[in-house]
Amino acid sequence: DVKEKLQQIQAENPAIEFEVTYDASSSIISSLTSVAETLLLGVVLTMVVLFLFFGDFKASLIVGASMPISLFLTLILMSMMGFSMNIVTLVIAIGMMVDSSIVVIESCFRRQKSTPDLKQAALEGTKEVMASIIASTITTIVVYLPLATMKGLSGQMFEQLGFTIVF
Repeated sequence: DVKEKLQQIQAENPAIEFEVTYDASSSIISSLTSVAETLLLGVVLTMVVLFLFFGDFKASLIVGASMPISLFLTLILMSMMGFSMNIVTLVIAIGMMVDSSIVVIESCFRRQKSTPDLKQAALEGTKEVMASIIASTITTIVVYLPLATMKGLSGQMFEQLGFTIVF
């Protein structure tokens, strides 16, 4: 868009001549493509591993679907805060989310053995580990929120990491 606008300005003002000295657009596009491919591969591999361990396609699909939704919401919050996408931070956050998902799914499968109704087994299994998941999530927030709100050079270095993991 910038190149097109420069051409438009130059066409309107032939006396002005523009020269692009540095163009990072191709490397930025390549980097974003690489990040998207890596995240997609992470979702697919997570689903495969869950399928291998639990033997249930629906369970792996639930976790696989929750990852892009959570990632999308996190990216919205990051954009609102003016943060750029950082693959390392997102991978850490997604890993933590997958851990919680696996605990809930495993509890639901355990309950399914004693409760024939799938909906009831899911509710009981989730209820059984809900306090642990909430405590784990709050602990993560308590650890990373102060890191995100630090002042000075440390604050500049860790603000984005801390807030992204909290999101």
